[in-house]
Amino acid sequence: MVAPGRAGGPPARGAFAGPGPTDRRAGPESGKEVVMRKFALLGMLLVTLGMLGFPQVEPLGIIIEPPQEGLSVTVWTDKPVYAIDDNAVIYFELNQPAYVYIWNIDSQGRVIQLLPNYWEQQNYYQAGVHQIPGPGQPYQLSVVGPPGTEWIQVMATTQPLAGVFGGPGPGNQFPLLGEDPEGWRAQLEAQLLGLVPEPAQRAFDFTSFIVVSGAPPAYGTLQVTTNPPLARLYIDGVFRGWTPKSLSLVQGFHDVLIRKAGYQDYSARVYIRAGRTRTLNVTLTPLAVNQPPVAQFTFSPASPQPGQWITFDASSSYDTDGTIASYEWDFNGDGTFDAIGQLVYYRFMAGGAYPVTLKVTDDDAASDQVTQTVVVAAPNQPPVAQFTFSPASPQPGQWIQFDATASYDPDGTVTDYRWDFNADGVNDATGPVVYYRFMAAGVYPVRLQVIDDDGVTGQV
Repeated sequence: MVAPGRAGGPPARGAFAGPGPTDRRAGPESGKEVVMRKFALLGMLLVTLGMLGFPQVEPLGIIIEPPQEGLSVTVWTDKPVYAIDDNAVIYFELNQPAYVYIWNIDSQGRVIQLLPNYWEQQNYYQAGVHQIPGPGQPYQLSVVGPPGTEWIQVMATTQPLAGVFGGPGPGNQFPLLGEDPEGWRAQLEAQLLGLVPEPAQRAFDFTSFIVVSGAPPAYGTLQVTTNPPLARLYIDGVFRGWTPKSLSLVQGFHDVLIRKAGYQDYSARVYIRAGRTRTLNVTLTPLAVNQPPVAQFTFSPASPQPGQWITFDASSSYDTDGTIASYEWDFNGDGTFDAIGQLVYYRFMAGGAYPVTLKVTDDDAASDQVTQTVVVAAPNQPPVAQFTFSPASPQPGQWIQFDATASYDPDGTVTDYRWDFNADGVNDATGPVVYYRFMAAGVYPVRLQVIDDDGVTGQV
């Protein structure tokens, strides 16, 4: 953790330590202290990513929100590694004026407020780069033990957060906010919902540094950009923010993982040289999007009769990027599938129009369906030809009325009436009522032929 020191003098160790000895490096540790420190050094929440085969972690107690349009803030330290008794400088940058709050989560899990503090209680800053301690301030941030990883979080808001953070004073220059990082995070998130509910009105960032007991190792810089941006960046299994991102890392090999929803993970091992900058420009590859199958079918015969077996064939269905795994049929529109398979048989026992639905599902569980109407009609009944004539006993040359209006079609309508008065097979008149006369006495066969709306004939 960091402790305030007087400018030009030895650090005032223990100012952030809270209850307990002021010098955490002095004396042997009890068994209880060892356990607590080992737990605190983890200081992270394990999140298993099964597809990678190894765990990734997110810092315990850190509020993680992806960058939003509007207010933004970034934070970094002047070095990624400090030896005990080194002085640290924390930098932050705003894109617009805002109220700034900074806190430290040390390797023992204590949450310590760094800004506002006793010397810098005014925490409203203009856009640009700023630092703490600020120029000319009468204090320093001196690094104290124990060794381990510590985290710095910054929050910028468009309005002050009254009553959320501690009030620094002469005996409490850097208020202790809590000793449970996750509890502090949950408490702060709940308060923020009531004070700055809109994401565009607040912004977060975080960074980390390592405290060592000996000489600090050399370090370089890793700059990571991605297309598209705002991908999650993990370094050595630890979440470090969203791309684009610039990080100071100790010299040596580091494992990089980049993850963004809808894209394939990118991973690489990079070597960081002391005093050098390594740039990683990554174009992420979109995940292959499964194309749904296409449902199609034919049936035969095209005009089935009641009780007649119908063949339903879905072999024309297809999947452009895989195979069709199942075919399901609904023959009565009730939403329940009545048959499965690419080729099935079904019959309808009564005439009518029946919606038949085929649903196909591919090997990636995507589906498609299509519905066709099957019209089942009973066999056409022929029309019935009937007629009367008057007078019943006509004289030669007398006009006779022939009336076929009694003709009918049991399953349709009569559309045509044709008359043959001399049995020569040639129609002599048309219409439901006609007139004809025979010029000589005799017996004459009169034929009436009627035709229905399906083209079927009946005669008498």
